[in-house]
Amino acid sequence: MARKTTNTFLTALAIASIMGFLVIVLNSFFSIDFGEFIPSILMVIFGLAFLVEGQVRLWFNKFKTGGYSSTEVTHIITGSVGITALVTGVIGFFVEGNTTFTALQGIIAVIAILVIAIETWVVN
Repeated sequence: MARKTTNTFLTALAIASIMGFLVIVLNSFFSIDFGEFIPSILMVIFGLAFLVEGQVRLWFNKFKTGGYSSTEVTHIITGSVGITALVTGVIGFFVEGNTTFTALQGIIAVIAILVIAIETWVVN
């Protein structure tokens, strides 16, 4: 049985889109630049969305009751991407211009795009 994307996850995508639009408007019309913080904020938003979508509480309940099925494995993968994105976003507030951090953000972004595409268009 296919999993459907939750409203929380779609709300996070909408927030990220609106935030990107606001950054462009603020930078273009008012010369206010949030450029160094935007990737970190987006990583935190996507990390939280992936954690909600991954249903982390389900992991612990299933572990206590005796095991995982293929459905829970998809939750674990989604939640793991969420944890990594959240940690990357939080670290990004304190690290500027580090090439390793930039590479990690790029990897998380590619994974997030793939998961979003699969869950939005293929599953639904």
